[in-house]
Amino acid sequence: MFLVLSTTFYTPILVSSKIDIRNYNKHCASVVPESTPNDVPEFTTIPFAAKQGGYFLGGEDIPNHHHPNSSRNHYPSSSRRELFIHTHNVYSTDADDVYKVEASLILKTSDMASYMYNDTSPRGPLSFEVEGFWSGSTGKLCMVGSGSTSSEKGKHHLLPALLKLDGVRDSNNISSLIGGTLESLSTAGDSGYFKPFSLLMIPQNHYEYTEVGKALDHVCTGGVVVPKSLSLSLKLSTPICNVFSRWDTAYKLEYSSGCNSTSSCNPFGEGAGYLPQIMSLKVIQCLEDTQSLRFLIEFPSYADYYRPFTPNTTLVAEASWDVNKNQLCVVGCRIFNAANSLKKSRIEDCSVRLSFRFPAVWSIGHTSDIVGHIWSNKRENDPGYFNTIMFRSYENAGVGIPGSKYEYTVVDKARKSCTEKQPRKSKGKRHPDANSNDMKFNMVVRNSKRRRIGWGSSEPIAVGDQISRRNGFVISSSSGAAYSPVKGETNNSIPLNISYSMSFPLNESTHVEVFSEGIYDAETG
Repeated sequence: MFLVLSTTFYTPILVSSKIDIRNYNKHCASVVPESTPNDVPEFTTIPFAAKQGGYFLGGEDIPNHHHPNSSRNHYPSSSRRELFIHTHNVYSTDADDVYKVEASLILKTSDMASYMYNDTSPRGPLSFEVEGFWSGSTGKLCMVGSGSTSSEKGKHHLLPALLKLDGVRDSNNISSLIGGTLESLSTAGDSGYFKPFSLLMIPQNHYEYTEVGKALDHVCTGGVVVPKSLSLSLKLSTPICNVFSRWDTAYKLEYSSGCNSTSSCNPFGEGAGYLPQIMSLKVIQCLEDTQSLRFLIEFPSYADYYRPFTPNTTLVAEASWDVNKNQLCVVGCRIFNAANSLKKSRIEDCSVRLSFRFPAVWSIGHTSDIVGHIWSNKRENDPGYFNTIMFRSYENAGVGIPGSKYEYTVVDKARKSCTEKQPRKSKGKRHPDANSNDMKFNMVVRNSKRRRIGWGSSEPIAVGDQISRRNGFVISSSSGAAYSPVKGETNNSIPLNISYSMSFPLNESTHVEVFSEGIYDAETG
């Protein structure tokens, strides 16, 4: 069999032009006055990381010219919108602490829900080529330039633009944010006109860990105390950046009983409008040598998992590994912002604490390889206080920390039941080894009326006391065999303890996961 593969690379149209000083002075002179740049680019001072990411709101009024058959606008209100600034050159000028900057601003959508359910093509990114001046002392950056979209007939629509950013500094900490706007320089009604975008970025350059740089014993106090022996240590040979950089790891939140009052249970108070059930991490920065990280921690609703970036239900956080407690200690800060504008976002409250740990012992119903809790370091009567929330990674996140063991608690019931109904051993038949991939299987699920309601799957959690890792990138444990052979018998003649996870739909809206323990005899299957 021969496969013929075709790959198409999409390159956004870039519109490049030298800075229009008249245009710059008209719109930017009061922000950062023009200065004469040197001829040679600067490499020691840059406004932010060479590829700085962030988020934006706006763009609903820009026609989706990339897909002429689509009636939707370029950035529908339901899409997740991300920006990237690629800095090309920075020049020092004859004014102290003022630099000329050349860059690309790329705006794109991650509208995954639309792709999956509406069978639509991704909208192409918008790219703006911009130039201007940055003042390191005021943190302001003002740039002019243009971008374009193209129609189905190949006609380009020029989008003259003004980019203004505030908070671009050469020293940043957990409370630092970069806010700004992208405005049209065309007149309303012109083909190149668009309504203003609001922008928000978490600075990556020149960052100082001000919260977890302190003694961690004082940072992560007041939460649930877990004995160190119940959590796995993070060895120096295990890269902490690999452990927490998996973008697809989601965490299920578990509230204390009677948690119906959002004011006392919700980490964002009543303003969130819902009690979050899931949590996800986006790594901003990771330092392997100090085992420190920076996160965006988002708490989306189930209905809007791929929603636009929402500051009011997002934490900016920094974290460091605590060797004395075998846990990641995290300080989280709430983001406050004005309605429908990212530009005015600010950080005022860093009272949220989180801890992540890797359980050393698993058991039925406790089969997540990352668990932890969220709490407030405020007093119970203070505004912003909330009750402690537990969380766990969905299923086995496959983070690859070796050493965890499985502890059986109900297998004796299964062993007693199964020995009474044991099938006879037949010669000539072979059955899968307990550790083989054949122990994972799919199932057709039917209801009591024999009507098929969907597909399910089943896979081992543990064979013997050894955790069954679910992907090929995981470091396997070297602590020995899954069971101990009995003298005078072959290994296959011993029924093994085994733990399973079974997942299937209960109906159209509900998915069920069942955890189980039992025994497996490879001789009888």
